[in-house]
Amino acid sequence: MKVVSLATQVHPDVLIVMMNEKGDKDKVMKLEEMKSKMDEHKQFKSLLRFWYCKTAEFGKAAVENFRQKTGV
Repeated sequence: MKVVSLATQVHPDVLIVMMNEKGDKDKVMKLEEMKSKMDEHKQFKSLLRFWYCKTAEFGKAAVENFRQKTGV
């Protein structure tokens, strides 16, 4: 089984549009299938969005802390 990134699971609509523009129909079909499965499991999708937001917050805080310590 391949690992699917958190961003892919949280934002499949953006990727679907990008793959449509590129004309990559196989990836569009896979993303739409993944999106429909995620829509069936609303609680799981909410949990993934929560984790995604917390990860982004942690990353921003870490970068800001690094900048303050290094003066970059």
